[in-house]
Amino acid sequence: MNKKSILALAIALMMLFALSLNAFAFPDIQDEKTAAAVDVLQSLKVINGFPDDTFKPDETLTRAQFTKMAVSLKQGIDSELALAGGRTIFPDVKSNHWAIAFINYAADSKNKIVSGYPDGLFHPDDNIKYCEAVTILMRMLGYSDADVGMVWPDGYMNAAAVCGLTEGLELENEAGFSRGNAALLFNNMLNCNLKSGSKNFLSTICTGGMVENVVLLDNNATAADGTKGALRVLKDGAEVVYKTTAIVSDNAINKVITLALDEDGAAKVVMIKGEANCKLFTLSSATSTLMRGTDGTEIGIVAGLKVIYNGTETEYSRLYLDLRAGAAVKVYYNAAGNIQKLYIDTAKGDKAAVITTAFAENSNPFIALLGLNENTEYTIIKDGGVADASALELYDTAIFDEHNKTIYVSSLKISGVYEDVKGDYSNPTEIYILGSWFEVASCAQETVTGFKPSADTLVTVALTADNRIAGMFNQRQTFTSAIGVASSSGSFTLPDGTVLSGSSTNGSAFEGRLAIAYGKEAGKITFREISLQKSAEDFDIAAGKVGDAELAAGVVMYDSIKGNAIRQIKAEDITSATVAAEKIWHIGYDKMGRVNLLVFNDITGDCYTYGKIKVNNGSISIGGKTIQTYQSYTDGEYCGVAVGPSGFADGYIKMHQLKNFTTADFLNDRQLLLGNKIYTVASNAVVYLEPMQKYVSLYEARSYGGKVEAYYDDVVGKLRVIIVKAE
Repeated sequence: MNKKSILALAIALMMLFALSLNAFAFPDIQDEKTAAAVDVLQSLKVINGFPDDTFKPDETLTRAQFTKMAVSLKQGIDSELALAGGRTIFPDVKSNHWAIAFINYAADSKNKIVSGYPDGLFHPDDNIKYCEAVTILMRMLGYSDADVGMVWPDGYMNAAAVCGLTEGLELENEAGFSRGNAALLFNNMLNCNLKSGSKNFLSTICTGGMVENVVLLDNNATAADGTKGALRVLKDGAEVVYKTTAIVSDNAINKVITLALDEDGAAKVVMIKGEANCKLFTLSSATSTLMRGTDGTEIGIVAGLKVIYNGTETEYSRLYLDLRAGAAVKVYYNAAGNIQKLYIDTAKGDKAAVITTAFAENSNPFIALLGLNENTEYTIIKDGGVADASALELYDTAIFDEHNKTIYVSSLKISGVYEDVKGDYSNPTEIYILGSWFEVASCAQETVTGFKPSADTLVTVALTADNRIAGMFNQRQTFTSAIGVASSSGSFTLPDGTVLSGSSTNGSAFEGRLAIAYGKEAGKITFREISLQKSAEDFDIAAGKVGDAELAAGVVMYDSIKGNAIRQIKAEDITSATVAAEKIWHIGYDKMGRVNLLVFNDITGDCYTYGKIKVNNGSISIGGKTIQTYQSYTDGEYCGVAVGPSGFADGYIKMHQLKNFTTADFLNDRQLLLGNKIYTVASNAVVYLEPMQKYVSLYEARSYGGKVEAYYDDVVGKLRVIIVKAE
């Protein structure tokens, strides 16, 4: 293919939140500055396109055409134009000439915008020269022959260069002056101050004031009164919506703009001032204080930062633990270089597809399946990480996020009994399998209608990144790829948090262990061992490598106690710089040779249950759990206890007390500063709000305030139990 399935990452990421820069109003305009200038002139009704929806930017202008454009820029003069058309000033501009009103208005002694030639004629159909166009606009700015000197055109051209009218235009005076260059010249003029220096020209025709240097986020927003097509902008760190009468093309999105308002406060003109100070990247990992991108970007997070997550504002500290690799991140900075606004969007898209037939190596069948154009620019995110076409496999699914220009690919398949359906059997909307309802994407209808729910219908469904069914197949055709954490009750938790369930046929042997889950009987779930693959190389956390193998951006990590009491973790939960190979219980690789699964053997201490022990007859109670035990424990002691494969207590961690501090000493939800030492709060820390006698999140406890008593473990030193008391 002549189209690579993954572009250079920097280019691809620039497409994550902005629409195409070629999304101009006229297809024959390829220059962004010209397109923006034309939008402004269209908003002011100075210029229009042609009936064939082109602008013809290279076509030259006549003196009559340019004069009409200049006069049209002056607003509210309809009555004066009507009077101007009733007489003849130039013999070659007679009463039936289409531009007589505009030419006469401009030539009137009180306006003195244009003048004729020495022969007394105007020559309306001659091509206008660059110097003539400049002279006309300088006179509209208030300049006269006396202001610039009597040598024409040098006096006007020199003055025009000083005031900024001709900035960016280096043209020959005798050359034909084009429509595209005229748009640029007029755009410059709107930003020029009048000769008096009191205000610029634009403010004289937009009387509602100016909104300077804001970032355009959306040109099709909804105003408070329900008006569609409004402008949503980022102003001083807040989103503000303005109604508009202006023409604002997609290429203005994500640019710094100035709004000129009419008397009703609506944007009459939108002028692009430059690129926004913005960073776009795909998320690799998130901690309480840092976001990392797949391109190496690192964004520091300050306490209390609020973000826009999938369109809703929330505090980052309440969100980061749930963020997954592959999310699109957009950060706007203010002039001081501080974060002004941070947006996070996860995979979404109406179009979905599944690969059901063989395809050529390194090709991307999703181009055709999703109905995309071969020239469409996109990034591939597979299972949470940036990938290319070589990573695609049979029965992969995809959704296309048009806004983010991203194809989100999933390899997740689950196998079970097709038990129930919502909607018509020939056109189901949802399907029940392995204890969960899944929405059916439109692309799945052809494969789904080949099956009907029954206790004997054994199927495998291919799920999209947003957990919709994209295809249904016989279990003999393809089988589950679902790896997750099993429980004796029959629940099965996938890495993305999706829970499958059923009465378990062998759950007691898999309690708290990593397994593969599938269903062969209605209402039942069976667990299967994964084939362990030990690592021969150490895990270098800072380098993001196990030996020479890089981590996939969507790598899933678990800690365990010899494969039991397993718990999903993130890199930030690991306090050491390196994990020795003997501590890696299992390692998995994706099709591109990157590490996509790591199971460790007791490196974080997070697999233990922490709290105050209550000793019972033959058992202990800790952290809300009752655990059978053959060992002796001290009643009332704070410690950590692990559960072994038999369900009995197996392992013990001593804890130490911290006291005489308050909730104000927490830097955020993952760090406590006491003296010169920073303690890490475990992601599964138990937080008890004593005045209300309930377990809460640390965020809620910090909001409540009060004195704190805490306990940290004796192995990696993380805070495990936090008790907030009354002041």
